[in-house]
Amino acid sequence: MRPQYELTIETYLQFSRALLAEQYLPVAGDTSEIAEFRQVEHKFLMLCSSRTGSELLCYLLRDFGAAVGETLNLLPDVAGAVAGRGHGTLRTVLAERCRQAPSSILGVKGTGMMVAPFLIYDELPAHRDEWKFVVLRRRDVLQQAVSLAIAERTGSWRSDVAAATPLRAEDYDAAHILRCMDAIARVDAHIARIESALGVDTLHVDFEDLVADRRGVADHVGAFLGLTRQNDAALDGRNDSIAAPRSQGSDINRLWAERFRREQFDIAPRRAQVLPAATP
Repeated sequence: MRPQYELTIETYLQFSRALLAEQYLPVAGDTSEIAEFRQVEHKFLMLCSSRTGSELLCYLLRDFGAAVGETLNLLPDVAGAVAGRGHGTLRTVLAERCRQAPSSILGVKGTGMMVAPFLIYDELPAHRDEWKFVVLRRRDVLQQAVSLAIAERTGSWRSDVAAATPLRAEDYDAAHILRCMDAIARVDAHIARIESALGVDTLHVDFEDLVADRRGVADHVGAFLGLTRQNDAALDGRNDSIAAPRSQGSDINRLWAERFRREQFDIAPRRAQVLPAATP
């Protein structure tokens, strides 16, 4: 599901009050604590902006018995999403997710927006010692923005989904890439605010490290979550229940990034036009 980048990034309390009142509280039902959370041994949220390798990490964590889902990507229509899942309230969505957690492992991924339901039922910050955050980011935000721009243009958000609209190098749009960079910065800043406000034990994972050392990073994340590797099926691409994510990068990614850097940051050829004249 496409992240809702257009939502305003606010401070923690503003975020919770506004979104809870407008979207979540009307379908919350009983807002007392959800007892089913206490029955799950390992609980974590994977927080990230788009194009950070979350699909790959979720796939690799299957070797540890974790089935990480996007259960709480409910915006922009929480009521519609809850009804679409066959539930009457958000409470029953969460309770069922707990009951269905394989190997007593509950993992959910998404942007910082998905934290809202945990505030409603006083799961966080009240029980923060029982939870972990895994935060994914990319060091090369330009490459991330190019990837996001391509996904938005083609409609292909995963490697198993074919592009609805093929792209050419000539379809380059610097303004679109800039908007994507700004969107990524807002989502990452929102996650940082939530992380700081809630005080949940957090592990940061960089996309570049994940793709360079899948086993090493997966083992590090698994250890942080208190999970034990059960097999190497996903790592070796032998997991028959789900297709292994593949890189969606292409020559267009490289060409667009190179052109963006050249046009936006290479001021040498027009130095006289962009810098003030030197004072004698």
